[in-house]
Amino acid sequence: MDDYLGLNSEDYVYNNELQDAPPIHRPIPTAALSAKRKFRQRNNKTRTEINKDTNDIVSNTPNNVLETNDVTSATDYALKVRNAVRKKTFISSSNEKKQEVTKPSGLQRFNHLREDVFDMDKLTERDVASLLRERVIYEDDKILCINKPYGLPVHGGPGMVWSVMGVAQRLVKAVTHGGVGPPIKLSLCHRLDRQTTGVVVLAKNNDICFQIRQMFIERSILKTYWAIVCGVSIDSEEGTIDIPIGESKARDGLDRLVLKPDILNDAGKVLKRARHASPAVTDYRVLSGSPGAYMLEFRPHTGVKHQIRLHAAWGLGCPVLGDHKYSHHDKLAPQQLSAPLYKALGIRKAQTRYLPMHLHARKLVIPRYFGTKDLIIEAKAPKFHIRNMQRLKLRF
Repeated sequence: MDDYLGLNSEDYVYNNELQDAPPIHRPIPTAALSAKRKFRQRNNKTRTEINKDTNDIVSNTPNNVLETNDVTSATDYALKVRNAVRKKTFISSSNEKKQEVTKPSGLQRFNHLREDVFDMDKLTERDVASLLRERVIYEDDKILCINKPYGLPVHGGPGMVWSVMGVAQRLVKAVTHGGVGPPIKLSLCHRLDRQTTGVVVLAKNNDICFQIRQMFIERSILKTYWAIVCGVSIDSEEGTIDIPIGESKARDGLDRLVLKPDILNDAGKVLKRARHASPAVTDYRVLSGSPGAYMLEFRPHTGVKHQIRLHAAWGLGCPVLGDHKYSHHDKLAPQQLSAPLYKALGIRKAQTRYLPMHLHARKLVIPRYFGTKDLIIEAKAPKFHIRNMQRLKLRF
């Protein structure tokens, strides 16, 4: 058979000797050997770091966590070490989250401020009427007084979704418990800016509305406003601002209300009256102050549009906080605050444009109210107003 396979006896013996010989190890290329060594070194380094971290955790872990009395094998001990590592990681991450929550950023504090200001455009008519019903501060058979919220105009206009008079009929139904009784038509007795909060008087018939409007025209009704103003200093603790107000072309080319003072001589007599201007007189009193901010009380004797805002900004040099319209003489831009105010309010400079205006109609006094004693109507300041007073360390 060997002859058939083409092998002789000598070749057969030689092949058997080759099979019994030790295996031949061929040399590995240098590049492959270096790569293999690098992999082993990196793997050993990683294992060393893991063992080091594990040893640190084991050494820093209390004895009651890694007790070896109940350990029956190395696997049990490894499981205990793994659970200790997981527990320590969870505790450290929880502490980091707690630190983030206890130290809020400026944006978080700003969002908290915006939660106190309703976006009236997103509410329904029923919601606005319900909100006004909750804000009724005085009511009798003649008038109805509400504490107007921020951002709600008293009457409609271009771009206005809801207004006080726009939801008057729903407010009447809420007040009269579904319209039971004689029909009531609410009429607006005076105006209040959209960004101003506070007392608004509504009459329940036209005759009462006419009489109260005459009281406003004759300046017999006393009005008191609270405002937070921002400025460096105020010359006197109290005083009177008597500067007429009229329309004029501003430097930006827009028609704006400006102060038009009369020309006086050295004795204080008027030499020349301002043209196309309305008389405007406002008493003010400083209630409290802090670095860069003041809490003022205003009592206007006249009812010119934006009177308090103009007298505060350009008469005293201290614009109302959040009044972006009259904070600059030559442009219409967001208000600029001082560094202490930014820090106290907890906001960044880019967020100033969203600050609400801090002007509040605090009190209204109607003398000899329809033959009786004086009627005093007071409205609480909104939450954002009180909160920023506390942040600025102001009081009233």
